[in-house]
Amino acid sequence: MDYLNLSVINNNISDSANFNSAIINFSQDWTESNLQSITNETIVQSLDKITKGLQEWIDSSISAIDEETISQRVEEVVEGFKELANPSYDHEDIVQRLVNFFIEDDWAFIKIEGEPILRLACQGKNGTWNCYGKVYSKQQVVFYSIYPTLILENKLLSVTECINRANCNMVIGNFELDVELREFRHKTSFDVSVAIPTLGLINNLVDTNINRMDEFLPGLVSVIDSIDSDVLPKYGIDQI
Repeated sequence: MDYLNLSVINNNISDSANFNSAIINFSQDWTESNLQSITNETIVQSLDKITKGLQEWIDSSISAIDEETISQRVEEVVEGFKELANPSYDHEDIVQRLVNFFIEDDWAFIKIEGEPILRLACQGKNGTWNCYGKVYSKQQVVFYSIYPTLILENKLLSVTECINRANCNMVIGNFELDVELREFRHKTSFDVSVAIPTLGLINNLVDTNINRMDEFLPGLVSVIDSIDSDVLPKYGIDQI
């Protein structure tokens, strides 16, 4: 797409209207095609910084612009967007976002010393269990709901079938069973390699996890307490 006709450049622009419009159109097109996954907060910061820079540049000496200068400035605009689309943040920034969320939402929690992990207890309608929020480097934030007791060895197969049936139609998150530890849990997560998570994203991560665990507990308990392990895994899911 041509954003600025070269004939306009060659005629020595006397006003900034055409050039200003071209740059704005370019910025909008680039944003739509490259920043769809970036948070609104990052986009606003990006646009504000670049808009200020463009205004200072356009106001300075529009009549002296040549083709080489325009190419250079457009490249600077693109690089500015790329830089702000991948903001500089570290591991601790993400952990602090988790801390801020639980403080604002009035959760009692413990930050495990030396680890990017928060531990908290949850009381649902159908039971009580422990939860963990963990940050894996700058790649992923994971939230776990852990069933409060270990699964008996003679129930591992039944619980595994129950989990597989539940996971089959699950769109977000999944149930897991650590066979070695005999630990049952529900996991939700999202990628943070592009941008630091917002409090809204963290809220969705936590609420989805807790509600799903609470919904699943009655069926799981019925499977764990059953005698006929060949029938009840399906029955446990049917209760949900």
